[in-house]
Amino acid sequence: MIYFIIMERRKMKKALLKKIPVVEAGIKDKQYMELCRQNYLMKVQKATVAHKRTLILNLYDAENIIKEQYQPFCRIFFSNRDFITYFIKENRWSIKTLDILEAEKGKFISQIAIRTYKEKRSIQQFFHCTDDAVDSIQLIQIEQQKRKAEKSLKRKKRSIKDIESLFRSVKPVTGRFEKWLEYEVLKESQYIFYQYSRRKMIDCTCSHCKSEYQLERSIPRHNKEYVCPICKRKSIFKAKGKSGYFSDYSEAVKIEKASDRIILRHFEVRKSYAAHGTGEYTLSYHEDYRAVFQEKFHFYYPVYSCLAHKNVWKEKYIDPYFHYRYHLNYTIKAYQTITQMPGMVYPYNLKNVFKGTPFEYCSLDYFVKNNRFVELPVVYYLKTYLKFPLLEQFVKQNMFYIALECLYQLPNEWEETKETNTRHFLGINSRYCSILSKYNMGIREWGVLQKMEKLKIHLSEQEIFAYCKIFESNRDFLELNQYASIRKIVNYLAKQIEKEEKGKAYKLSGDVSGISHAEMKCYQTYIRSWKDYIEWAEKLEYDLKSRYVLFPKNFKDVHDKTFREYQKQQDKMERKKTGKRKKNCEPTFEERYKTTGETNSESGLYLKSSWKLSGNPKRRTGVRTLCRKLYPSYCQSGM
Repeated sequence: MIYFIIMERRKMKKALLKKIPVVEAGIKDKQYMELCRQNYLMKVQKATVAHKRTLILNLYDAENIIKEQYQPFCRIFFSNRDFITYFIKENRWSIKTLDILEAEKGKFISQIAIRTYKEKRSIQQFFHCTDDAVDSIQLIQIEQQKRKAEKSLKRKKRSIKDIESLFRSVKPVTGRFEKWLEYEVLKESQYIFYQYSRRKMIDCTCSHCKSEYQLERSIPRHNKEYVCPICKRKSIFKAKGKSGYFSDYSEAVKIEKASDRIILRHFEVRKSYAAHGTGEYTLSYHEDYRAVFQEKFHFYYPVYSCLAHKNVWKEKYIDPYFHYRYHLNYTIKAYQTITQMPGMVYPYNLKNVFKGTPFEYCSLDYFVKNNRFVELPVVYYLKTYLKFPLLEQFVKQNMFYIALECLYQLPNEWEETKETNTRHFLGINSRYCSILSKYNMGIREWGVLQKMEKLKIHLSEQEIFAYCKIFESNRDFLELNQYASIRKIVNYLAKQIEKEEKGKAYKLSGDVSGISHAEMKCYQTYIRSWKDYIEWAEKLEYDLKSRYVLFPKNFKDVHDKTFREYQKQQDKMERKKTGKRKKNCEPTFEERYKTTGETNSESGLYLKSSWKLSGNPKRRTGVRTLCRKLYPSYCQSGM
């Protein structure tokens, strides 16, 4: 604290500087400026301010001096370690150097004259310069740059000390943390190395448990997944002749507490495997940036400091438009990585780290406990919790997928809510809430359940899960319940798909865990086609209460036939509309003026009788007569 008081005393006191009397120019200065043809005049003044020697440089505009306006427009104050410029009319202060100082906006100060040798000598004496060959203006600029560099250096040193004191409580990583990185963060980095041989049994080595065993020659295949028979962990086969050098990469986050702050440390972790395929690897990691929360998030990254001769932490300003700069993949990834801080969270210190902070009840420890191997955007999680405290309830009720979706796309109306009960907030009954929790469903599935409750559709838990799986949580198909139950519709479509597409029939009451993406798209195409068929049948006034109309035996043929009938009906209706339009429309130009032989009293036009567009060109004078009456100025110009 004493350090900052000393620094405050060293600053130049503006109130005292303003009180120093102003030196005006005179007639001699006017005569001198008329002869030297310089833009500005500088006059030197000395004073003692707060027991400090102060040099004052008064700047005058040459044009004003010639007009006998002798007041300076700005004053530059120098102390032993600082300088500052004061513009009198604008009443503003500046710390710009003389070479980039502006008298007005866009008008830089240049070509400055000093009239007397005594003033030049005063400048040299103040700056302790003994070389008379040095130009006084150049000397002023050099001293300004020197003082700015000194202030910048002090500012950097002070910043380094402040950041070092901030991170003083951060401890080096422990062996337990390293084991967590190796066996949990890089859990997927498991390989079984084998040497291909024509023998019946092939020697294999597991990279995780280091066990050596033999497998039948038909089992190992390069890059094929397999479960190690010893450690029972999922692994990937790697042939020693094909593998070469490769590495796996992941990210991790460790949260620590420092007095009233939360420090988030982001690590890049890498497992590198040797080229000879023995299963040996090296684990490497480094801390690439940190985030500190105190009222808001501040981000720091390591850089090498020439002042401290070591790596130090420096604060990074996050530009909100950095994400869109140049639209490069690297800039987008860097922005997202820094602002989100993705990675697996170290779980063993989360119980006590948030105590006494705004995140005390954020339930991040419960989320990590139940999702140990999920890469989580930690900064987004904490920011979202501050905006939307109900996130805690979603996590505690095992609605993890909804919680994750809130981190990336939180609806605006959710931020403004004051509701504390999740069931009332979601607007669904307790049964649907338990289904959301049991199957870890997301916001789209919540919309499906909301619409089911509104339309009074009754399905079992298994059927709801199957519907969301097959139709990818599309709510629009639920409206078909007015024609038949969703259960009947899906069962009917399953039979048609099995018959026409030779595919597997999936029912809502059956197991749909093995359904492929192509099969889901097939079901969605069929239900859209059935929806179109029902709409056409309704407009054609078919009996939609009939089971034979709703569920025809050959759906494809009936669908196409109904479409053709619907198209015919639409064409017929269009022809009727066209006929009515022709009857109701006004007569054409030729019909209107074909048989009239009278003068129109309103427009004064003479309408020639028995006039036609087709026929003898000599008889087409009616057009010219009409045009001359309508557009006389245009016709006179050359028609």
